[in-house]
Amino acid sequence: MCVRISAVSGVAVSRVGSLYRPAVDGVRAVAVTAVVLFHLGFAWIPGGFIGVDVFFVLSGYLISGLLIAEVSRRDAVSLGRFYARRARRLLPAAWLVIGFSVVVAKMTVTPIEYENLRRHAVSAVLYFANWDWVTVDRGYFATDTDPSPLIHFWSLAVEEQFYLVWPALVVLCLWLAKRLEVSLLRVLAVTFAAITATSIALAVTLTPSVSAYYGTHTRAFELAAGGLLAVGMEHRRRSGTPGHRALATGRPHARAVLMTIAGIAGIGYLCVTVTGSSSYPGWSAAEVTVASLLLIAGVDLADDTWAAVVMGNPLFSWVGRLSYSIYLWHWPIIVFWKGDLGLAGLAALIVVTSALSYYLVEQPLRVKAFPAVAPWGVVATGFAVSGALGVLVIPMSLQTTKMEQQVVAARTDIAEPPDDCPYSAEEWPSPEKSEPCTVYDGDGPTVLLVGDSHAQMWSPALEKLAKANDWQLLSLTRSKCTPTDFTVSRATDAVGEKTVGQACTDWRHIVYPRVINAVDPDYVIVGARSQIYDIQQGNRVVHGKDADYQRLWRRSWDQPIRTFGGRGASVLILQPMPTMPRSMLDCVATAHDARCVFDASLDTQTVRANRFVQRLPQRYAYVHVLDVADLSCPHLRCPGRMEGDIVHQDPSHVTATFAAHQADDVGRLLTGAGLAATG
Repeated sequence: MCVRISAVSGVAVSRVGSLYRPAVDGVRAVAVTAVVLFHLGFAWIPGGFIGVDVFFVLSGYLISGLLIAEVSRRDAVSLGRFYARRARRLLPAAWLVIGFSVVVAKMTVTPIEYENLRRHAVSAVLYFANWDWVTVDRGYFATDTDPSPLIHFWSLAVEEQFYLVWPALVVLCLWLAKRLEVSLLRVLAVTFAAITATSIALAVTLTPSVSAYYGTHTRAFELAAGGLLAVGMEHRRRSGTPGHRALATGRPHARAVLMTIAGIAGIGYLCVTVTGSSSYPGWSAAEVTVASLLLIAGVDLADDTWAAVVMGNPLFSWVGRLSYSIYLWHWPIIVFWKGDLGLAGLAALIVVTSALSYYLVEQPLRVKAFPAVAPWGVVATGFAVSGALGVLVIPMSLQTTKMEQQVVAARTDIAEPPDDCPYSAEEWPSPEKSEPCTVYDGDGPTVLLVGDSHAQMWSPALEKLAKANDWQLLSLTRSKCTPTDFTVSRATDAVGEKTVGQACTDWRHIVYPRVINAVDPDYVIVGARSQIYDIQQGNRVVHGKDADYQRLWRRSWDQPIRTFGGRGASVLILQPMPTMPRSMLDCVATAHDARCVFDASLDTQTVRANRFVQRLPQRYAYVHVLDVADLSCPHLRCPGRMEGDIVHQDPSHVTATFAAHQADDVGRLLTGAGLAATG
């Protein structure tokens, strides 16, 4: 299909995007090198991930330039040829990397990981990976789970979506320029400027959400800004300005040199100062975009300046030509072999694999394969192969058994409070605005559940009992906020920032006394897993093996117990759960039940903590200990499954399904503590 609209006077000339420029490949080399160094883990380049942003700006510039040049030559845009060129260049290498990643991952991960692997592979091959990661709601810099070998396809998905939309947008602008009898460049400038302004406003507004990082709508300004530069450079070339004459005669242009230096210096500065955090993209991405525009404009305004020659040196231009293959291959290689190879070995493997992929796959299929096939035939073939891989091949190759599916479901079988109840650290309201949430509003005794996730995980059983016994069940649980009175120190705490542990301490000291006085509960059920955390004391961190750790940890129970029981309530303490050295889910998915049993006595830290908790009723007459740990680990034996239920959601939490099915046994424990409870 060739969309032909006669170009009106002054639409375009033909230089933008039409000639090979080694310095532009040098820009690609800078971008991909920054990304690879960041992913290799070099601490001195914490912002190397901004290389992706440089790619976005460069893609917007080059693709817009190619389309403008095509209009100049032919008064038309051939959508078929455009999409066919993109398909030949991008799809085969991407298919190879996705297939490679699936095969290697299938040999190295457990079957319960297949669902995530399948999801990531399908979204990668169908180029909606960025939106898939938005729905997963996992930030790019998250470290709480094993990295996906295909997460880097999010940026390729953004570019593919751009490639699909941009030619049609240019065609629309051509039509509008003809109808209005104005310059196409003017229409493109207004359109690209509007997209840039809208997108950057969204990026700044939506940061720090996951959608701001991965979203096409919040990254479009980088691509559109590149398009604006292409329009500006084309206008400059056809205007006969000194810059254009310098380009034509080859004389060095001082402004071009200064722009090149400023651009590379800006990118370098941002690579070492921007950090991977929730504040990106925001305004930082706008700064990267400006630096990228300066660099691209500098090397392309006068391509024979010494700065442009340096950027286009043979090594840089070679790396730039390989940049797509390097980007595709570097991350799976790092994920699969970082623990086995040193940095030098990883770097060598990345370069060799990328070069082989470029010379044996990318280039031959781009230039020589199926030369007689019509453009739309190439496009149709590309869509057909991608669709077959995404709909049939990948799902069939990663099929799971019924037990494996049950295990996958157990990974997200987490007990959470009602939807309107703040729970995670990002949701906590200020202490002054924190109130307990009503789980069930009965006319019987008032029961208040407090603590961290180890209190919350038993809420399915407590909710069933509340409904059966007409309690008023209230929840004041907070994820990662232990009720014991010390400030938790975590290895992930950032220096100079208020930690979750400190925020919890500040919150707890205000909220607990106020809520107890306001609610006046009959029973307070307390759950915690505080025995595993280091204790922050001023500038000192007290570790679990330090001599005074046990004294400080045991003393931390006094203040909350006195607060909870201050108005005559019975305080019911849930016995701390053992922590297994690994998830039981892998074992349940692959082994016989008899082999999936953990000896809880090996967790000496929790055994010692439980001995202390069991003695608390001797010190406080209103304290009772509920041995819920014995429900999931009877006689200190923790099975992977009990009566068909998967017990453990992770190494220290039970599944919500198991907790709900234990309501009768939890009720018997509560009845023994004085709270009448029948299922």
